[in-house]
Amino acid sequence: DFVQVGVGASIGSNAIVENEGFIGAGAVVVAGITIGEGARVGAGSLVIADVPAGATVFGNPAKEIE
Repeated sequence: DFVQVGVGASIGSNAIVENEGFIGAGAVVVAGITIGEGARVGAGSLVIADVPAGATVFGNPAKEIE
């Protein structure tokens, strides 16, 4: 619920985006990845590993930022 997906983002098959997740414009989430509750993926990022709840990731490959 309440997931936001930016323009041009690509989410692979079997990927899970939990409640209040955010995927930035042009981001790519590969198949089978879980984006935790309230997690944020920066625009243009490539997500190749699960993102924990509440985390913010950015880059290629995406890494957690604080």
